[in-house]
Amino acid sequence: MFIYNPMEAVDMLCGVFPRPVSIPFHLEQHLTARLFAWFEKLLQSSEWKSWQFGEDDGIQRRDPSPAHPTRDPKWLFHFKQHVPDLLETYRVNIRKHFQFLIDCEHALFQIITDAAPYITAMDTILPGFAFLRNFQEGVHTLRLIIDDPPAITGNNVVADTHTDLSFCTYHLWESRPEMLYYDEGSDTWVSAPDQSVDHDHTTFFLGRKAAIMTGGTRVYDSNGNQTLEVNGGILRPLRHMVRERGNVALLTTPRKAIVAFLHVPLVL
Repeated sequence: MFIYNPMEAVDMLCGVFPRPVSIPFHLEQHLTARLFAWFEKLLQSSEWKSWQFGEDDGIQRRDPSPAHPTRDPKWLFHFKQHVPDLLETYRVNIRKHFQFLIDCEHALFQIITDAAPYITAMDTILPGFAFLRNFQEGVHTLRLIIDDPPAITGNNVVADTHTDLSFCTYHLWESRPEMLYYDEGSDTWVSAPDQSVDHDHTTFFLGRKAAIMTGGTRVYDSNGNQTLEVNGGILRPLRHMVRERGNVALLTTPRKAIVAFLHVPLVL
């Protein structure tokens, strides 16, 4: 069920238990297809290596490692508003990829514009935190995901249980309905709204920055390393996972997904 009223949606987000809400958002199907066509074309060439910038911009390859043994293997493309400038700085010829960058910019702008009324509603429900002002200063990310096929990895866990670093997240589309979230009220894992069929809604939920902004404190392990946990905070991040529901051996195609991480200028 879509929640059309921003105040009603945010009232649910700010409830006792963290939960997602399904809100209207139209992501053109042809745009989704075009974004992945360009991304896959880049990966099939040697050009993708010139689209790598540090650890959180451009094209990323994530694989299991000694530090992250349970990490799921995947390809990511992180588009932020400064990525075209980075490409020019690194002397990448972006003319033949101009439409791809325009499509990414269009999608991210549409998401940021759509989110503003919900952030404004948060200022109404919880005044004093300047959510909208901070949101307008944040560096937001559009993420394209191509997970390795389960038939190759032999693993049905696409993303283990976690909370997002973001202030809030738009889970826009996935090619197979696999996202689950933890419902603290019933102590069960619940299927998120199916976003593998249409492009007319998004699953909207809060991340760790929302908890930190509203009084939460970071948790550190015995070695002094920051973990994915946050203690306290008026707003709480949604714990969720992505898990394949079919027969792993028969899932020979990659899962694809589009997510937007919306931020505030808070360094964690």
